[in-house]
Amino acid sequence: MLIHPELLKLTTSAGSASGNTQNLMGICYEILVKPATESTVYDIKITDSSSIVIYERTTETGTLSEIDTLPMKDVYTITISNATEDELFLVKLMLREQ
Repeated sequence: MLIHPELLKLTTSAGSASGNTQNLMGICYEILVKPATESTVYDIKITDSSSIVIYERTTETGTLSEIDTLPMKDVYTITISNATEDELFLVKLMLREQ
């Protein structure tokens, strides 16, 4: 079993930012979102290449660490929106490769 961290660094402008992952294949066990400021409120959405939303959280404040089991096989777009601050967000997906 190989654990692979996929890390994106997104900087919001006018409250929004997005970026694409590499082509992923495996089971995502943790989604971690860390804004530069712990008081920042934001929404996060992960969509696949068919524009289907596979994960969404709204009105999150500060660091989000969600443990879940999410099968992934695609290039995904991660979008931060409605952020109360324009700043750097670190988004990390921890995957067990198959």
